[in-house]
Amino acid sequence: MDITIRKHEHCVIGLPRCDFVFSSTRTCFIAYGFDESNLEMSLLRKLLAERGVECVEAGGSLAPGQSAYCAKICSKIITSQFCIVLLNNSEPSDGPQVPSANVNMEYGLMLGFNKYVIPFQRAAQKLPFNVAGLDTIKYGTRDFERLATDAIEQAIVSTTQHNSSAIPVD
Repeated sequence: MDITIRKHEHCVIGLPRCDFVFSSTRTCFIAYGFDESNLEMSLLRKLLAERGVECVEAGGSLAPGQSAYCAKICSKIITSQFCIVLLNNSEPSDGPQVPSANVNMEYGLMLGFNKYVIPFQRAAQKLPFNVAGLDTIKYGTRDFERLATDAIEQAIVSTTQHNSSAIPVD
């Protein structure tokens, strides 16, 4: 596979173009509900670090004086090598499961940017109707590590660009 460079030129929220380069960092952006996926996130951070991929989370960065949406989410999705989304619903004791609006918005952005996305959801939960038709890895506590390891390794293989020939220095 040859190296290709694709810049983001048309801002989805109407700001001037940002010129971030797609898949330009060895990172993985993870969208998740901050209170719903603590165990999964600790395992994903470990699996990514073992493979030399930096884990990027919107909640883990500060962007003072900048548009938080651009600096913490959109630009990080654009530049990431691949993305993971944990579509786990919140489970209040007194009501129905509720999908995270932020996670689903970030998932839509990933899909709109044609990113390589690994979607996960707990096996006992149901996907929202608008993403129910998309392949999603359903997991339980016993098989999450195996499923995540396999999916991450496949993502790295599928998204790693190789330089097919040396560029002569003039």
